[in-house]
Amino acid sequence: MGNAPAFASVGEAMDMALAALGYLAAADAAQLTAETQAECLRGLERADAISAAARAWFLAAFTLGKGYSADADYSVRAWLMHRTGITRGAAAGHTAWAGRAGTHPRVVAALVTDDLSESYGRAICRWTDKLPEKYREESDELLVAAAAAGLGLADLAALVAEMYERARSELPDEDPDRDFGDRGVRLETTFQGAGVMTGDLTPECAALVAAVLDALAAPAGAEDDRTREQRYHDALAEAMRRLAASDLLPERAGQPVRAWAHMSLADLLRLEGSSALQEEWTAQMRAAWAAHRAEASQSGSEGGVRLGGPSLPLDIGYSESVPAGIRNAVILRDQHCRWAGRCDQPAAACEVHHTKHKANGGKTSAKDCVLLCTFHHQVVIHRWGWTLVLNPDGTTTAWNKDKTKILHSHSPPVRPG
Repeated sequence: MGNAPAFASVGEAMDMALAALGYLAAADAAQLTAETQAECLRGLERADAISAAARAWFLAAFTLGKGYSADADYSVRAWLMHRTGITRGAAAGHTAWAGRAGTHPRVVAALVTDDLSESYGRAICRWTDKLPEKYREESDELLVAAAAAGLGLADLAALVAEMYERARSELPDEDPDRDFGDRGVRLETTFQGAGVMTGDLTPECAALVAAVLDALAAPAGAEDDRTREQRYHDALAEAMRRLAASDLLPERAGQPVRAWAHMSLADLLRLEGSSALQEEWTAQMRAAWAAHRAEASQSGSEGGVRLGGPSLPLDIGYSESVPAGIRNAVILRDQHCRWAGRCDQPAAACEVHHTKHKANGGKTSAKDCVLLCTFHHQVVIHRWGWTLVLNPDGTTTAWNKDKTKILHSHSPPVRPG
């Protein structure tokens, strides 16, 4: 941990660190000299590096002790998202450093003692992860020393490339799938369903993606003023639409893959070809109404006409299964796991849970059912004994078996007493 100053407790150290950062955040930086501004900026980068190291050690211990399970979360990453209010990407970054505390202890320690930035440390860890494990510790030590001596990122990368080639020549058959393992794609949903996609692609996957996007992203003509990035986005959406319409996708949970889109009538009418759709619908309704009027004139009954689709019951009392109508209503309402401690598992990964068990007289209705992911449904509720209720205002509340912890959606967890 280095030569850290002495504090009465960890909590006191945290309070003082937050107070110091708060003081800097409140300072009028514009009134300071450029020299002081530069000094503060350098210090803040050091603070980021030291913070990353401290978080890595605390998270590693928290993960080992499964501290997240006390709040009914299924992983430390989920706990970070739900208890500290950070995004999935940030949580992934933090847990990655927690893993490096065990696999790259020299780099993590260097964040505190050797004036190594968090971004340089992350790059060093990613590079030496590609080397055979027996060379990793020595390579970390060499690269940390080189960075501390002032070597830039490009020179460090060249040094790693030399290490990698030397290791491959010595061990030509070791771990041939190492590069293939360094792959992944992350899709994070943000405001109003928009998304942010990032990832690391293998050369083969990158070539395929580039070929598809290039083929579908060509400018539509001289009047096409979209940027290259916008054309690539539209090409990706077009590729996904073509794939979804091709019947080549496997089923999910026994159902064909489908996309549900929800939009207002005003937005629908602004779509290209909306007037034709409107005219077609109007003609169908006019024909249905004319048929109804003709039937009424023959029978002498005024009757009524239903121009919409069939109605489906949303409450059927006791039932061994959940009908499709109620299931779809719950999915449309909840969208994701409704666990009171927050959970972002999508509807496709969830099950419909009766807030009052069927064996105890629980009704099968939209207002008595919620979406829960498999972990919170099958493990937290049915194995750990937690209880979850759906409140009249749409929020959910959950408590553990001995009621020592209560969770309420849209607010921090509270402890009785």
